[in-house]
Amino acid sequence: MACRDEQSCREWLRLVGCALDRGTLGGALANVEHPAELLEAADEELAARFHFTPRNLQQFRRQPNADLVDRQLRAMEKHGISLVAVSDRAFPRNLFRVRVPPPAIFMRGTIEDVDALAVGIVGPRMATTYGLSVTKAFARDFAQTMTVVSGAAMGVDSTAHEAVMNAGGRTLAVLGCGLDVNYPAGNEKLRERIAREGGALISTYPPGTQPLRGNFPARNEILAGLSLAVVVVEASATSGALVTARAAGEEGRPVYAVPGDITRKNSAGSNALLRDGAIACASAGDVLADLEPMLTGEMESLRERRGNGAHTERTAHVAAAQAPATSNTPQEALLLSAIQQSPMSHDDLMAQFVPSRLSVGDLSTALLMLEMKGRIEQLPGRIYSPKL
Repeated sequence: MACRDEQSCREWLRLVGCALDRGTLGGALANVEHPAELLEAADEELAARFHFTPRNLQQFRRQPNADLVDRQLRAMEKHGISLVAVSDRAFPRNLFRVRVPPPAIFMRGTIEDVDALAVGIVGPRMATTYGLSVTKAFARDFAQTMTVVSGAAMGVDSTAHEAVMNAGGRTLAVLGCGLDVNYPAGNEKLRERIAREGGALISTYPPGTQPLRGNFPARNEILAGLSLAVVVVEASATSGALVTARAAGEEGRPVYAVPGDITRKNSAGSNALLRDGAIACASAGDVLADLEPMLTGEMESLRERRGNGAHTERTAHVAAAQAPATSNTPQEALLLSAIQQSPMSHDDLMAQFVPSRLSVGDLSTALLMLEMKGRIEQLPGRIYSPKL
């Protein structure tokens, strides 16, 4: 059920562009081998086989006409846009875990298996100097181990994307419009760079879709769904970042907020998140420390998928897990020296190094990087042993 040829793309564009809600369409697609089964079915079959109501049938039959599909196909070819169906191997793994996965996404660039190790960073377009500085620090530190997801808007989003790429990491940008639409204007170079070298541009909207206000809540749901956790750097009381935070919470993703100045409007929303149960964080290490068990599980899954041949060509992060490290940070060297003497539990490492020589976040980051470099392995009971 992937978009492999022009006819298949036409069928998917008709389905994605119909007025049927995502949940009902996704449920129907899960029970067919090919989208043509739905498109060619009579109303009676759709009602009997897929339980379409009369309203569902009306919505389903409201599909884009042939001329519009032609224009969308031309735009996809011109701008290098791929349509990735939910059943395709390239479909982002984290989106399978949302309550209602989109039936397909549009993409420029590449999505890797390793992008399952992702964290979202969001904040306002009109960010403060403090907010932009914090964003650069978080994104740069996450780039060592995580893909960073944001929305390609001005302000915090753009700063996060650029900082990650400048640090040699991967980033995904989720848009609330078609990938051929120049929005926001002035960010063309950033979007081109992301598609070319930093990861992928992603949208659930077909080419030509304008950035309407109503598109962005759904875009924020996808951004949250791609992430294992979401960090809100700054947010006013009416910021769209709060919508992303709410979506993350509804999808079971941890929400983090950077404490802000209580006298600034830009911090009112993020500080309210802390009051309402978000987790305070002052560094990327704080987030990684909490996510460590989840990240370890994700790495095991990646290794299994590599063993089964499910990988792509550009997997720099994963390759680091397969090859011996040529150098380690001082924190990594410190831990490796201790673990090579004798396997050590997480509690023993905490007692020996925190807080005298490392923070909790530094400890978690260094352990994760040593695992990814193949220098150590985690045994049952959170025992760390040198990997021979």
